[in-house]
Amino acid sequence: AGNIEYWVDEISGKYYSDSTATTEISSSDVTLAKKTAASDHSWGSPVWTWSSTKKSAKVTLTCSVCGKTKTVKATVTCTEGTDYNTYKAVAEYNGKKYTDKQKVEVDKVWEDVVFILKGTATKTTNKLTWTKIPGADGYVIYAAKCGSDTYKKVKTITSGSTTSWTRKNLKANNCYKYYVKAYRLVNGKKTVIKKTYLIHLATKGGKYTNVTKVKITNVTDSKLSLKVGKTKTLKVKTTLAEKNKILRKHMDVLTYTSTDTSIATVSSKGKIKAKKKGTCYIYVRAASGYYAKVKVTVK
Repeated sequence: AGNIEYWVDEISGKYYSDSTATTEISSSDVTLAKKTAASDHSWGSPVWTWSSTKKSAKVTLTCSVCGKTKTVKATVTCTEGTDYNTYKAVAEYNGKKYTDKQKVEVDKVWEDVVFILKGTATKTTNKLTWTKIPGADGYVIYAAKCGSDTYKKVKTITSGSTTSWTRKNLKANNCYKYYVKAYRLVNGKKTVIKKTYLIHLATKGGKYTNVTKVKITNVTDSKLSLKVGKTKTLKVKTTLAEKNKILRKHMDVLTYTSTDTSIATVSSKGKIKAKKKGTCYIYVRAASGYYAKVKVTVK
């Protein structure tokens, strides 16, 4: 059963299946078609579509009788966890509710975005700058004094386009550490989408200073090509904010990371090992957040 096309002769009142009035049909055929078209649809299983950021979702319903489809926008809520966020979508149509859930690692949606935090210092201030995260509605900054594991929220940035902040009224000759969380709003609630690594900053006024530049000296044009199984150890040079100062021991560390360890790994000493064909980046970062990177192509 389904809809049919028909034509009516306004003079005779007869029904035809074609526009040339050649094939006559009965009024019961027309009545059946009208009845079927007006009857309740029988909706099949819902098909869900989520946005890449999980901020929105919609459900598509298909009638098993006539094939008609109906797409309904859903309301999305998020339950935030330490490592995972659970997104729940609820849509309602014709008095019936449809639900779907997505469980996503906190960093998974933005895994290709490197969230960089770095800082500089004066005697009484620390200036933090970070990379902009696409889709973020704001950022929350956490801080602690070096030697303490108790972090407190020191600033909430309510603009996704703001990428710097200066903390004032600090003590000279002290060391502070920071990290930043990027968030987006889901139905008015802050949901963490990305977190930076930890950085350390020493205020001026004592014998300690910070790194303000990192350079890889044995790679040309920040590019490196290796065959599978081969290795290369990076040589790195750092520049200090004050030449006549030194770094605190816990800050005198370079950290190496790979954006894809299935392609290339890197040791704590900067030794890169090619694992399989592909391209990734190796980052070398100072405690202050300043960094250098090299593009590694494995052949």
